[in-house]
Formats: sequence, C-alpha cells, structure tokens
Amino acid sequence: MTRIFIDQKISIGDELQLSDDATRHVVQVLRMNKGDPLTLFNGCGGEYDCVISSIQRRVALVSIVSFAMIERESNLAITLIQGISRGERMDFSIQKGVELGVHTIIPFQANRSQSRLDDARALKRMTHWQRVIQHACEQCGRNQLPRLTSIQNIDAIISDSEGCVGIVMSPSGASDSSLLEFGDGKVRLVIGPEGGLDATEIERFRRAGYFELKLGPRTLRTETAAIVGLTMLQTRFGDFR
Repeated sequence: MTRIFIDQKISIGDELQLSDDATRHVVQVLRMNKGDPLTLFNGCGGEYDCVISSIQRRVALVSIVSFAMIERESNLAITLIQGISRGERMDFSIQKGVELGVHTIIPFQANRSQSRLDDARALKRMTHWQRVIQHACEQCGRNQLPRLTSIQNIDAIISDSEGCVGIVMSPSGASDSSLLEFGDGKVRLVIGPEGGLDATEIERFRRAGYFELKLGPRTLRTETAAIVGLTMLQTRFGDFR
C-alpha cells in the first residue's frame, strides 16, 4: 500500500488535497488513478485508509475512509547523535536511523565535521533532513516521525545526557557489548563524522559517562557505523529480539 505523509489534521470522511510533491509521486511516478487506495499519516499516531477521489492536472484529491491505530515504534528510545557529514552520507545515516527505529536525531557539529553551516545553510539543511525523515517513515511504515533537534555542539549534548545510557562509537573502545546495562530503555548513540571523533571529544564523552564501544576489528565509515550500532542495540535490547 502506498503511504503518504501529510502535514495537517486528518478526519474520516474528509476530502484532502495532496501536496505538489505527493501528487507528482502518486500520479507521475506510481501512475495511480482515481479509485486507487493509499494510506495517509500525519505523524500524530495511527494511519488512515484512503482512496483517490479525483485527479485533475496537478491536483489530486483523496477521500478518508477509515482509521487504524497502528504503531511500529521501538520499545527502545534511541537518540542518534550523528556527526554532520557531507550530503548523501548524512542523508543516508538519517534515513537508515529512521528505518532502524530511532526516537530522536541530533545533528552533531563535531570538530572534524567537514560541513560548517552558517544560519541560512543550517536552516536549509534542517528542512531537507526533515523531508528525509518523512520519506523514510513513508517507506518503512512508521506513523510517528522521529524528532529532529537543532544542530548541537558537544557542550549541549553532554549537558543533556543525564538519565540516559550513553554510547560513543570509538576505535579504541571495548569490543564487548555485553558490558552495556540499560534501565528504562533510553540510550544515546554517538557517531562521528567522516574523519571520526578526535581524542578530545572521545575523552569528554568518556568523562561524561559514555561507554566507548568498538564493533569489529575494522574501521567503519560514518554511515556504516550508524547502521551497525543501531542494529546491535535493537538486536540486544530493542524490537529485533
């Protein structure tokens, strides 16, 4: 079933107009027609079964038929703290983080982040990353959008770490993930950018109580490290069990 995110209130019996992007996807890419079914969600929980009621040029209308309180959220509240990487690498990490069930995504301005964003560029990237999250939820079946915070530095991240289990992926860390212990299921996973975290950053996270973890003998790319770390957490403590 085709799933579309729509940023507005949805009620059974309504007839809603899809956004220009959604219309292009439904009509031009998927070649859907009047009477075809699709699913809408607005990030507030649950999903709505709909049918396309009208397609006229660049305007597509859908009728809301029914609602189902279906959720596919993880029991493990993971915050992905992703060192800002370039272009598609950052998009990939965010996309896969959504698919793997993260609760919150924090873009982290690390010392070795190659992208340095002024206010205007940061706003543009945040808008783009939010769209990546929406499209990933459409694909993977999630009806609640993970929270995307503003870009943060290490000071803000560490000051907000109380009450969470913190993990920092580090080539010098321990290889035994069985040493990890969880309380109420809140965990923060720190992934460095392309050049990794520097020694000062790793030491600051360590002093803040973050567990240094190394998975395997090989050096992982930033986008690979995010997937591997999240998969490990979901397999051991989350909804992959």
